[in-house]
Amino acid sequence: MDPGGTETIRQRIDSFAAARTTTARTLKAADRKELIIKASQRRSAEFCKSMDTVAQHPGVSRATAYLYVRQPD
Repeated sequence: MDPGGTETIRQRIDSFAAARTTTARTLKAADRKELIIKASQRRSAEFCKSMDTVAQHPGVSRATAYLYVRQPD
């Protein structure tokens, strides 16, 4: 993934967190789950190749991020 794509993902995550008046790292568990599920629903190649960034930036493990995607409820 190119650096610009990674930065775009981080900006989207930061925007999501800012809408909740917090930072990506201090999102509540339910908000982190919502963020990852919404990101996965785009199903873009960008998302599929960037699960590390999607998980790492808000501070969850990649395994947890995949779990959120597989079990959205």
